[in-house]
Amino acid sequence: MALRPVATGELRDVLRRITDRGDEILGVDPRRRNLAAMTKRLADMGARLFEVLLGDVPVAVVAHTHNPLNRDQATVGVAAFEPEHAASAVWTHVTQLAERFGTGSFVSTAAVGSAAVAVYRAAGFREVGRMRMHLYREHAYHDASVLHLSLRPGSGVPG
Repeated sequence: MALRPVATGELRDVLRRITDRGDEILGVDPRRRNLAAMTKRLADMGARLFEVLLGDVPVAVVAHTHNPLNRDQATVGVAAFEPEHAASAVWTHVTQLAERFGTGSFVSTAAVGSAAVAVYRAAGFREVGRMRMHLYREHAYHDASVLHLSLRPGSGVPG
């Protein structure tokens, strides 16, 4: 798998593909379908988006934001066009962040019991907590799993 940075001019098209599937990325809710607002919110967060390619075929979009106070920490997200490749896409993304920037601590949130939780677990993340009534989806609040992965030396995760 390879990562290709999403250029600013491509961001709306990539977000449109994500929203057409009903996925979200980094907590930006596609149900509003306002691509300009989604683009601005991701830019305000300092998010970097990448298409994950299997050969020449895009199979997912991954994203991250670094903690502005500690560049060793990042929040990550994924939206997969081909769900069977989602965990590999996440793993490719975090290992490249570790190699290129020295990022060693990764966190994500997902609705408790959602397919996203299984994806992150398959990529090596573990659930470290829950936030009660944190996510608003489909006219109701839902609990969120907090998932964490450490790639720091001594973490026990193979690099």
